[in-house]
Amino acid sequence: MVQSNKVHPFIEELYFSSEIIPLEYNILTFREKKKRYQIINQKIEAPFEINDSFLEVIQFIKDSFCVSNDTHYSCVVMPSGWILKNELKNHESIKLLSQYFNLELIVDIDVGQILSIYLSNR
Repeated sequence: MVQSNKVHPFIEELYFSSEIIPLEYNILTFREKKKRYQIINQKIEAPFEINDSFLEVIQFIKDSFCVSNDTHYSCVVMPSGWILKNELKNHESIKLLSQYFNLELIVDIDVGQILSIYLSNR
């Protein structure tokens, strides 16, 4: 699907990263040293364009993965192959998600791998 361009670019960036993560650091490995990093939404540049297809993806994430009550919702996204680097703020998915959610990165501090992104309402 990726090769035939049938995967939404947002999903492609989240799950089809070009970063190589050694097998011993897969998501099933027990991580003892984790750190949380709060993304400051005001410091993230707005995305170039937010179109209807992206809004559908956001709604899908909310409907499918978020736990909610009347005033609060939250969920976790587990990107594949993401490493904590300064350039992460340039990822379109970070730019787009930061428009709709508060973001918190959960990082394996031994290797800098982003294990998950905690999303909550703004």
